[in-house]
Amino acid sequence: MHTLLTEVQIARQPILTSDLRTAGWELLHRGAALAAGTADAGSIATAQVLVDGLMDLGRQLSSDDETVYINVPEQMLHQGVVLDLPTEGIVLEVLEDLEDLPGLRAVLERHRRAGFRLALDDVVPDDPRLALLDLVEVVKVDLLAVPEAEALQLIRRLSGQGHCVLAEKIETSEAFERSIAAGATLAQGYFLARPEGLQGFRTSGISTNHVELLRAVRSDELDLRELERLIRSDLSVSDRFLRLVHATMGWRNIDSVHHGLVMLGDRAIKQWVSLLAISSMVVGAPPELLRMAALRAHTCETIQRLRGRDGHLEAFSLGMFSILGDDGRLPPTLVEQLPVTDEVAAALCGEPGEYLDLLSIPLATEAADWDRRMVAASRLGLTSDTVESVYRNALAWSRSLGRSHPTRAQDPDLTA
Repeated sequence: MHTLLTEVQIARQPILTSDLRTAGWELLHRGAALAAGTADAGSIATAQVLVDGLMDLGRQLSSDDETVYINVPEQMLHQGVVLDLPTEGIVLEVLEDLEDLPGLRAVLERHRRAGFRLALDDVVPDDPRLALLDLVEVVKVDLLAVPEAEALQLIRRLSGQGHCVLAEKIETSEAFERSIAAGATLAQGYFLARPEGLQGFRTSGISTNHVELLRAVRSDELDLRELERLIRSDLSVSDRFLRLVHATMGWRNIDSVHHGLVMLGDRAIKQWVSLLAISSMVVGAPPELLRMAALRAHTCETIQRLRGRDGHLEAFSLGMFSILGDDGRLPPTLVEQLPVTDEVAAALCGEPGEYLDLLSIPLATEAADWDRRMVAASRLGLTSDTVESVYRNALAWSRSLGRSHPTRAQDPDLTA
């Protein structure tokens, strides 16, 4: 198998009720971003938690479909990066290192209107963020930042005012019992449970198009054709885009990358491109393999268009993800991790059908297996000359990636 996968490393720690039932999970990043100590480490870690935890692993795996708590730095709140996430079941934690408390109020109100629930993280008795209590649903009181007696007094005061208090950093059974007696209704800490690691896989590769994408979205008027070209020309970016479409809209409502961009709208595109770019902190994959992935994807999508069939996005993803396995075959355990429909998943596992015939066109051409290609073309109602023309156009298009913009002669889709 080609080494185009990297492990997703996310940890989660349970948040429990007073009777020790799970009420939610805090997602934590376990990669190297924070170890680097960069100024943007908090934003990078948050972006990786959002993308790795919620998009790559999925809500069911990362949180058992229960409430998710995520730390969000003040800068990301002001930028509105998370505003286009699905809001259901997500609590955004406001961190303690604030620089602009007055300005943050308007920002938090904006996130509340979008549907997010908010929490204050690591709260202490003299915390300036207590001025924001009217905007949050949960207050997390830190039992280790100050003497425990002061933390318990704060819990009593807040719970007496009707606030939902989460006692965090509980390290002993006695601390848990005293916190609950003081009025905390939720609890989190090493005594209750240490963070547990979650594992999954995603496609790897720092895209050379990330800089171009960031430049493209800075324009006041987005060029959707250019954005489509940049997204489709890179396996890593295409992977993330497909996961985004799947997470926010569902496959059945979108029939192409271009359609997905139109449906997202300018604001969502700009926010998500920034999020995807800063979350891709992995080693680049061989450029030739990425070009081959684009070649297969373009071939499958173009054939589907010529046949007058729906499912252009599914065809594109079929060709793109086939690069992850020998002769396009992937193990079911890997296919389960990919953002593909059941029909595409079956083809990637080698099950006979329309999509496997579709994939056989580029695979057979690469292997110079003309008999196999002829059989697949016949099943799809196409002639050998037609599939040869499609493949040649796709080959010219894929070779143009990274060198210059494809011309109309190179890419038949641009003539439409």
